[in-house]
Amino acid sequence: MTTIKGWLETSLTYDSNVQELKKGMSQAVRELDKLTALSNGLLQLAQLDNVQIQIDKQPLDVVELVLEVADLLGQQKPGQTLSVNVSQDVLEQSTPVLILGNPYLLRTALYNLLDNAVKYSQGQPVSFSLEITQDQQAHIRILDQGIGLTPGEEERILQPLVRGSNVQRIEGFGVGLTLTHRIVLLHQGQLTLSPRESGGTCAEVQLPLYS
Repeated sequence: MTTIKGWLETSLTYDSNVQELKKGMSQAVRELDKLTALSNGLLQLAQLDNVQIQIDKQPLDVVELVLEVADLLGQQKPGQTLSVNVSQDVLEQSTPVLILGNPYLLRTALYNLLDNAVKYSQGQPVSFSLEITQDQQAHIRILDQGIGLTPGEEERILQPLVRGSNVQRIEGFGVGLTLTHRIVLLHQGQLTLSPRESGGTCAEVQLPLYS
């Protein structure tokens, strides 16, 4: 709020023409967008902290879920290269592959991971895949070619308001991964983050199948 107030006061005091005023106002709007994103993330975390053990769940077609999230990313990040791969074992199923979950929460979790992959890859292609494991889990994997993880920080960055030590000037608040982790745990799933040998990050989500 102090930053936003400063930009507005500076514009009102010193900007003498329309172009300068627009520049100052635009900066204030960008700062307000950051504040809104942080507030929304913290609010969602607070809501999850207070959620009952039994959240509203329903059978969900995991293929549809993955495609919906991929489509949302395409709308929000036009021009970003995203490859979506569904394994043959999923495609050969005679009935939809189901998981039991809350559609809003799971979309939020997967989109957060995709958004992170795009943000830290700086325009490089991102891969989004789905398969079934031998122990009957839906295995969703997101691979990017970005800055990767600093070894030893894989668990630390899942804590609230904590970011990787190598993020440099890339914007963020350290809320999205915490939110995603808690959503996955609420669905009896597992979130794993690991650095890729070729560079970048591998984010994996495993969720139990519903039958």
